[in-house]
Amino acid sequence: MRPAVELSYLDEDSQRDLVDAIDEEVCTPTHAQATGKELVINGETITATTTFIPTEPSGIATVEFTFDSKYITEDTDIVVFENLYKDGKELAVHADIEDKGQTVKIRVPEIQTTATVDGEKEICATEVFTLTDTVEYNTKLQLLLPMHLYQL
Repeated sequence: MRPAVELSYLDEDSQRDLVDAIDEEVCTPTHAQATGKELVINGETITATTTFIPTEPSGIATVEFTFDSKYITEDTDIVVFENLYKDGKELAVHADIEDKGQTVKIRVPEIQTTATVDGEKEICATEVFTLTDTVEYNTKLQLLLPMHLYQL
């Protein structure tokens, strides 16, 4: 299992025409782009909500998601949908599974290994030997940083 990595994602939701509005709420469920279904990580649906009071008719509300990315085991595109509510009534929806502006790409590092004994794949089990496992890594998007300590 991969080590715990806390992943935070900020979604800035643009709001227009909220004149005289008080205590607006933005609820932002996340979806896996490949399936179109809500994103569930370790049994928990990833969603976030923020409440705000607009000071002008148009503006931006920021919603923050934080979850443990160790449970994402394959490359995943996460798409955020936005629902705007006032007093429990839905006022607006922005839910486009293909919208690149609503999408964050999560990339998982890859490793491959080759195990040998003195360069051989087969040996006789009559002696003490040293098995060498050579690990190749591909860290897409520079997930492993130079001069940082990692453990296999």
